[in-house]
Amino acid sequence: MPPGTISGHHRESWLTKNAAASDFGAGGDGGIEVIEADALLGIGLGSDILVVDDDADNLTAYEAALGPLGRRVVTVRSGIHALARLLEQDFALLLLDVSMPDMTGVETARRIRQRARNQGLPIIFITGVTSSTDIILEAYDAGAFDFVIKPIPPAVLRAKARVYLQLQERTYELLRESAQLRRAHQLLGEASEKLREHDAAAVALRSAREDNRRKDEFLGMLSHELRNPLWTMANALELLRARDASSRELAIIERQVEHLSHIVSDLLDFSRITRGKIDLRRDTVDLAGVVADVLEAARPQIERRAHQLTVQVPDGLAVDADRHRIRQVVESLLDNAVKYTADGGRIAIAAARDGRFVRIAVRDNGRGIAASLLPRMFEPFVQGEQPLDRSEGGLGIGLTLVQILVELHGGAIEAHSDGPGTGATFIVRWPAASDEPVHTRAPHAPVAAAGARRVLIVDDNADAADMLAALLRIAGHDVALAHDGAAALALAPDFAPHIALLDLGLPVMDGYELARRLRQLEACRGTLLVALSGYDQPDDRERARSAGFAHHLAKPVKLSTLEALFAAQNSDPS
Repeated sequence: MPPGTISGHHRESWLTKNAAASDFGAGGDGGIEVIEADALLGIGLGSDILVVDDDADNLTAYEAALGPLGRRVVTVRSGIHALARLLEQDFALLLLDVSMPDMTGVETARRIRQRARNQGLPIIFITGVTSSTDIILEAYDAGAFDFVIKPIPPAVLRAKARVYLQLQERTYELLRESAQLRRAHQLLGEASEKLREHDAAAVALRSAREDNRRKDEFLGMLSHELRNPLWTMANALELLRARDASSRELAIIERQVEHLSHIVSDLLDFSRITRGKIDLRRDTVDLAGVVADVLEAARPQIERRAHQLTVQVPDGLAVDADRHRIRQVVESLLDNAVKYTADGGRIAIAAARDGRFVRIAVRDNGRGIAASLLPRMFEPFVQGEQPLDRSEGGLGIGLTLVQILVELHGGAIEAHSDGPGTGATFIVRWPAASDEPVHTRAPHAPVAAAGARRVLIVDDNADAADMLAALLRIAGHDVALAHDGAAALALAPDFAPHIALLDLGLPVMDGYELARRLRQLEACRGTLLVALSGYDQPDDRERARSAGFAHHLAKPVKLSTLEALFAAQNSDPS
């Protein structure tokens, strides 16, 4: 039964039986360590949506806007009534007006969070444009997940609500799958005892591998499915940023979306690696250029926390590496240092040749690592002590990915710390490149303005397509939308697009077949075909090229990336 159709009573019964079913790794006693899914992602335990507003007209409008989501919408007109309903039943999502008489939305949220059962319930606050920054930040402190400002376009409200409902559904899928894996693990243990008597351990091993393969495939599917709503949110935020570039609240939401995007990317990489589906494109890479790129991306966070950063990486220091993967390693180590070093602390990055290797060191004077944790730092899902709100948490696989990527290149990594409060040092020994001269990277040239283009967007995710279209229209392009292959083929002859952005996972006619048919149209002979996908492995890119695509882009795709492709497109924008 799909999670969206489970009644409140059955959902509660299911969760009670399977509350500890999110098992990801083996404990020291042979059991399974548990990381609760709602502690990682935050989900409501019910099916319905609760809306709280003292204005009856607003409640009617919200109910109409949320109706297409297929969830029952319950409306109440005060915080007291909201607390009473939450004692009667669980909800998937709460929309809460900030300004209400008797009990404000902020006070209502605080009381809701005092009940353990409601700690993961997503709360979207509704506020008027006159709300002060202090009130908004106070609301986030009280447990807000998101904010919407009146008047609220129904499509925007639906899009925001849909993200949290989809997250809930994906989490229930993960819980169910994990419960099955936990049961499989238990059965495997029982079978192993009997198999020892019959010398049939190979049977148990094959069963364990199959269970692990299914788990890894599910994790890969989950992370891929989350990319579409995350991309939609990122594009919506970019639109809002274009209208209000100085908004502090938007900056907060952007950081949270970026954080969730990193978690999903780590999850997808972990799934690929454990299934052996990762290929390295090794080349001679200038390490100084990689570090410069990483620092450029991390600088806002470093400056916000006033960290003192020193970098000693000489130009021309070459490593034998996949450029994307060594950047991922340096980025992850720097991110750890920033995350666990107090404001005003010191971080240092240094590199030097060490025989056949290049020694890369990332040091900080931050929180440090307990002696008991050091030997397990690179094991999956191992994390240091976290506060109750898990504000510095994650999935616990970042350092595991770092170690795997380093070792895939033939290198090694180690962690050092004298204990809590003494900082930490991570040292990577990466294979050096040959002694051939390395040219340092030239500064990035600015991308020339692309000029107006006719752009055809084909994506069955209406929210994602609408947000991308709005961004491109703001950039001055003429955009046509289609949500399936047949509609795209009907539009294309008259629209004659310069560029076609095609989602590969379309229903009925997938993006590959659509690309082949578009290429047969006279109006699309010169069209630049760009594939959009949640997957980005070499075989994915090769299949896209074979279908006639000029480019294959993995979601989420930045507007600047698309503008660079448009600028390089040779057709005359007439």
